[in-house]
Amino acid sequence: MFRQCVYWIVVWDVLRDPVRKYLAIHPLPLAFLAGIFWLLMATPSVGRNQRNEIQSLFTDRLLVVALLCMIAFLFVGLCRGVLCGVPAGILLLGLASYSLIVPGFLVGVMLRWRSTDALRWLEFCLLVNVPFLLTGVLEAAGVRSDLLGGISMEWYRVRGDLHIPLPSGLFRSPDILGYHAATAFSIACILLLASASRQARWRYAFLATSVLFLLVLVARRKMLGFVAVFLVYGLTYLSVVYRNVPWVQHRFPSVGVQRLTLALLLATLFVGPIPQVQYAVSTLSDLPGRLSVSFWKAPATTIEQNGFWGRGLGIGTQGNYYLANKEPGVWQEDGISRLFLETGVLGAGFALAFGMVVLLAVHRAQVLLIPQLLQITDSKQDVSKIDDYSKPVVLTGLAALIVANGVTAAISHQHISGDPLTIGLVGLYAGLFFSIARSDRPLAVEAAL
Repeated sequence: MFRQCVYWIVVWDVLRDPVRKYLAIHPLPLAFLAGIFWLLMATPSVGRNQRNEIQSLFTDRLLVVALLCMIAFLFVGLCRGVLCGVPAGILLLGLASYSLIVPGFLVGVMLRWRSTDALRWLEFCLLVNVPFLLTGVLEAAGVRSDLLGGISMEWYRVRGDLHIPLPSGLFRSPDILGYHAATAFSIACILLLASASRQARWRYAFLATSVLFLLVLVARRKMLGFVAVFLVYGLTYLSVVYRNVPWVQHRFPSVGVQRLTLALLLATLFVGPIPQVQYAVSTLSDLPGRLSVSFWKAPATTIEQNGFWGRGLGIGTQGNYYLANKEPGVWQEDGISRLFLETGVLGAGFALAFGMVVLLAVHRAQVLLIPQLLQITDSKQDVSKIDDYSKPVVLTGLAALIVANGVTAAISHQHISGDPLTIGLVGLYAGLFFSIARSDRPLAVEAAL
């Protein structure tokens, strides 16, 4: 039952927006239920068996340091919020928007999955998401329904002479449709690289390219950035970190599938006069300016406006206007400025340290895996008969998902801020990563011997 809940959360993730549209439900109860769900899912972690598993995981000093950095960061934001008189509801929303990553992480650890289990779950995620993503194509094609389109507004992107309608499909906004499309593309790539069957590789290559086309159609450039970060990080790790493990290198798709994927990718991005394609191509030309704003200019302006200590948790969190009973105002779009607004320079420093330590822990977990993989290589066994042959690809893919989520949230936090369900899923990716990295290791040695 516990493991089945992880599948049901994926179904809930895609159903909640159409249900909200159809029943006209206020978003706060849905957010509250999502937070309660993750807390209930993580409750077994206090049991003896699960507690021992989690305690053994935290023998890794890097994870302990990361947890301490997160606690310090939240403590600074809470204290500042209390001193600034932030309403309790907004303060709680801000706290939940960061801290619910922990229950998701604990759930991922408690699953004790192997890489093959994770692949089955990822395939389920992809199959559930694809039909809902296609509703964005239907909306762009002119299909009209009360369930299609953004909530309470129509979305457009204006750039020079380009006037681009942004489809939302069954989701509440183009941002959310784009986020699910980027995640589905990433999952399709993981399955593509992990599949031993040539037929399966063709199938996942087709799905990945189709979802990428939808992502261009949605015209959310930051989600194209999500895809770029995922590919750069993932392919770099598989090519560089595992370069001395021959059978890992052989997990890459055949040359034919690579050429198909590359051709469709180039056709999607550079062929055709439709405005969405022209807008997508501008991603690279506008990238330096966007990075300059997100990583330097906007944070500097935020510090100048709000001081060294910031204004408290929840002030920059998406959806706080529902609690304040007022119309949406103006807030920091990029996640870095949000950190400086809510927790000040000190809290943002702890948050930055948290991210760096987690990245270091992820890197070390993958490096420690290499000797085990070399033992399998030296044993000269048939790799396809080894239980966890896909482990390097799964771990690299999960790590790339974590990094892509972090970078995208740093540039624009609207798709994740104030959304407990999505925050918990990111934590789940991290929990699965560290659980698989630890639990599969003895299996690899036994298979080799």
